[in-house]
Amino acid sequence: MRTFTGKLAIWLLTGATLLQLGLGLLSEYNGRQQDQSEYMALRKSLAHRLELALPHGVWQLDEPYLRQLIDAELAWSTVEAIRIQGDADLNIGRIRDGHAIRDMTPADMPQADDRLTLAITYQGREELAKATVYLSQESLQAKEQQRRLEILLQIVLLDVSLWLLLRHAVRRHLLVPLDTLRQGLDMVHARRIPDASELNTGAHGKEFTPLLHCVQRLTEQRRLDLSAVHRAEAIAQEEKHRAEQAYQQLALVQQTLEESENLVALGRLGADVAHEINTPIGVTLNTASSLVNTTHYLSESLSAGTIKKSEFLDYLAHTEESCQLLLSNAERAADLVHSFRQLAQDRTGETRRQFQLTAYLEEIVRNLKPHRESANLDIELHGELDVLMDSYPSALFQVVSQLLENAMIHAFDPGQRGRIRLESELLDERHVRLRVSDTGKGIAPENLDKLFEPFFTTRGGQEHRGLGLYLAGNKVRQPLGGALTVASQPGKGTTFTLDLPCHAPP
Repeated sequence: MRTFTGKLAIWLLTGATLLQLGLGLLSEYNGRQQDQSEYMALRKSLAHRLELALPHGVWQLDEPYLRQLIDAELAWSTVEAIRIQGDADLNIGRIRDGHAIRDMTPADMPQADDRLTLAITYQGREELAKATVYLSQESLQAKEQQRRLEILLQIVLLDVSLWLLLRHAVRRHLLVPLDTLRQGLDMVHARRIPDASELNTGAHGKEFTPLLHCVQRLTEQRRLDLSAVHRAEAIAQEEKHRAEQAYQQLALVQQTLEESENLVALGRLGADVAHEINTPIGVTLNTASSLVNTTHYLSESLSAGTIKKSEFLDYLAHTEESCQLLLSNAERAADLVHSFRQLAQDRTGETRRQFQLTAYLEEIVRNLKPHRESANLDIELHGELDVLMDSYPSALFQVVSQLLENAMIHAFDPGQRGRIRLESELLDERHVRLRVSDTGKGIAPENLDKLFEPFFTTRGGQEHRGLGLYLAGNKVRQPLGGALTVASQPGKGTTFTLDLPCHAPP
């Protein structure tokens, strides 16, 4: 199943099947233990009754009495036959033959799962005879088989019910809203602006309402852009002789081009995200498929009654490994989605205020020192005193923290000692410069131009997504209004230079 519904159904049905199977096996184990306990209690009770009742009949050689006593015990389904052998050629036996009970012949050898041998004594004297009871556990095996069939029936009923409910829920709460979104985007692509009634935002759940609102905002922006272009064309045609109006028209066209470039960049970023997220999703799908095949094989073995303990233990180990692999790749995919959301955040969420630069940098360094990557590193802070900033401290915290963490992770090998230096200086009354330098191994020249590109990293296989410096560069430009550069030589360390205005642009 390659559809989303099929994949989701496989996940849920597999989990429900495993859960029901585990509970069923636990119930079956408890039932088997209880049956065994009842069987042992019956065996003990039978032995006690025979020890009390048989001595008198054997002493008196009362064969009718002994046959009547044996027939009474053969009423229990677990008792197949009873034979009494003793002195004076005493040899009395009764055996179950279908639904009837007959005398045993010397050649009769009952097929029994268990035997109970009792020595018959009378009033504490010598042994008079020996009684052998042949017991069968066929009824216990039948009950065990019945319990297994009930477990399989419960699993089938649960899976069918979950599949029907899931199919209805996905169709109603996922496919229908997505189809509405697709129709709205198709209208935008066809330059037809859908209205609110066509999108029908109130008919879907809260999860899709923001997406539908985004489509509405996109259509509204498209309407505004088209109107702006039409107005600009009208102004250019009617008032070409006015230089001021021509300048305004040029500025409007430039703004439109910049917005288009931003949309192209966002599209490239979305393509990169899709490429990066494809790997963990692919691993997740392959692992889930392998787990389904293994579960199907185990279910067939269980139905056939040929399952082995070693196969079940291998299945448990495989399931645990698969779950760990599914969890790690799902977490990686979630991290990528979270990073993409952070890229798209608007700077209006930043809080602007005044703060002392040196004190704030000290707080950043203090928060980073407990990290295990900084255990063998000396982080030094040198800066101008009393530099008052009117800017966005949250954005500055993210940029400086990212530069310091980048040095701790990439500039030094694990356990290597080194030094990281954070400096600040006042360039003039309105600008300040920050430097983050290290004594590490430096950056290869061919990688310098790629540092601020999204998803570029030299440690792609070590849980690094390659978005840190890209995000830092965006934060420096907006909302801090500065510039970020880098200089490095292999073996001689790296220096990041951050030039910022003391008063961030509005």
